[in-house]
Amino acid sequence: MGLQNRGLTIVAILTTGLALANCVGTTDSGGSPTSPSQQQAGSVTGSSAANFIEAEGLIQSLTGSCPDLSLVVAARQVRTTSATEFNRIPCTLLQNGIDVEAEGTLDASGVLVAREVQPDEVNRAGTVAGLIGTCPDRRFNVDGTSVVALASTRFDDLSCVTLRDGLRVEVRGIRKADASLLLTRVKLREDTPGPRPQEQRVEGALTDLGGVCPARSFSVAGRPVTTTASTRFDDTKCADLQVGIRVEVRGFSQANGSIEATRVSKRTRSAMAARRRENHRGGGPRRLADVRSVA
Repeated sequence: MGLQNRGLTIVAILTTGLALANCVGTTDSGGSPTSPSQQQAGSVTGSSAANFIEAEGLIQSLTGSCPDLSLVVAARQVRTTSATEFNRIPCTLLQNGIDVEAEGTLDASGVLVAREVQPDEVNRAGTVAGLIGTCPDRRFNVDGTSVVALASTRFDDLSCVTLRDGLRVEVRGIRKADASLLLTRVKLREDTPGPRPQEQRVEGALTDLGGVCPARSFSVAGRPVTTTASTRFDDTKCADLQVGIRVEVRGFSQANGSIEATRVSKRTRSAMAARRRENHRGGGPRRLADVRSVA
C-alpha cells in the first residue's frame, strides 16, 4: 500500500503541474504571460525567431529617393533601405498606384522595414493594337488592356523596334490603380500572323566600345550594336564589356542598320567547344540571320 500511495502522489503532482502550465503559459520578451493559442499563432519574438510580416496592396504616399523610400501599403507604413531586395522591378520604377507586396520586420516605431519588395504581376495575351510612342517608351492595347513598355521591359522573339500593330503577343506586367500594366516582359506568340521579325546574330571580337550602362554601343563583325536596360548578359555583365573580348550578340535590326541587342553572350573557349559539339550532334548550327566574323 505504501508504494501504491507514493505512486498516486507522483501522478497527482505531474497532473497538477501540467494544468498550471496550460493556465499560466509562457512569457513573452516583455514578461507578460502568453496563452498556448498565442504561441501557436507565431507571436514569439526575439532575435532567434524574428517575425516577418507582409503588406500587399497599392503604393500610396511615396516619398524619398532610391533606395531610401517611405511609402504606405495596405495602410501600413513601409520603409526601404540599401539592404532591401527589389525583385522583378527596379527601385526607380516604384510609384504611387502600383500593386506590390512588401515583406520585412517592424522597427521600434511600428514601421515595416522591407527586406523584399516585389510587384503583383498579371498576364495578358492578344493582338497589339493602337501602338504609339517611340522606343523605349511604347504604349498599346492587348486584349482590351492598356499597357506601357519601358526601357527595362524584356522582349522575347522581338524587340521594342520591331513591335507593331497586328502582332500576337503574351505580356506580363505590374498592375496599376487604373488597371493598366507596366510591362516587365513581352513575348511574341507562335500564331502571330504575317512575317515574323527576323532575329539577327553576330559573333566576333568586340570593338569601338562606347556609352554608359545600360546604354552601351560597340561593333561586332563590323556591325554596330546597342544595348538597353532589357538586354540580357550571359557569362558577363554590361559593366564588364571591354574591347577585344569575343561575344555573340542576338537582336533585331533598327532603321539605321544597327542591332538592338536582346542578348549578349561572352564566348569563352569552353563555351565555343560545347557549341561545336552541340552543332556536330545536331547536324549543324541553327541558322537565324547569321553574320560571322573570321577575326
